[in-house]
Amino acid sequence: MRISTFMGGGQKGAYRNGLEIDHDENLLLSLASVLEEQEEYEDSLDIIEGVLEKNPENYDARIHKGYVLGLLEEYEDAYIILESLSHDFPDKSDVWWNLGWIESSRGNQKEAIEAYLRAIAFIPEEPAIWDNLGYCYEMTGEENKATEAYFRSIELGWEDPELYMRLADLLISKGDYEKSLELYDKIITQIPDDEEVWKVRADLLYELSRFSKALESVNTGLALNQNNRDMIRLKGKNPE
Repeated sequence: MRISTFMGGGQKGAYRNGLEIDHDENLLLSLASVLEEQEEYEDSLDIIEGVLEKNPENYDARIHKGYVLGLLEEYEDAYIILESLSHDFPDKSDVWWNLGWIESSRGNQKEAIEAYLRAIAFIPEEPAIWDNLGYCYEMTGEENKATEAYFRSIELGWEDPELYMRLADLLISKGDYEKSLELYDKIITQIPDDEEVWKVRADLLYELSRFSKALESVNTGLALNQNNRDMIRLKGKNPE
């Protein structure tokens, strides 16, 4: 079966017709994943529901449906599926991981924390879950736990500028400018064209009285946007 066979039309139910000629559920779910990558979530969901019509107990299809409903921001429906799966398959880490994501999206951060901790019990070396856990701790005001979770994610190899920024913000609030600067030095290697990153880095360097380095950051930011008023203000602040 070629993927292109299912790409045309976009009509509701069109993709599900593939079940009439191909009963390979794994192949169909793989096709659903491809459609998700193309942000064709409705068509992906159509295929998944077709698989579930044939086999309502298919674990992969059930969790896949919960995931896609989450992508569609239908969080309540996604929660119903994943909460049911957590009872049927309590030893599946991906159930708890996805349930944590959905609970967080519903604004239930404490429930999300519980779910992420259940997932971590099965796969403690997965850095992305630690990142997610840190975010939930941050949202509940547990900044020390958030900081620990973010650092653990980095230790396990997670390289994400958004993670670095969230952790740096927490460290700045504690007055730890040195470690924050280390994170921003990583961030500028990943998103060097973001003027705000250079601005925050310059602020940190000023706080550390490294004025020449701060000016270098300011000039780099101004090269990206010469009208950035914050950068212009910082340049005027330089004592050298």
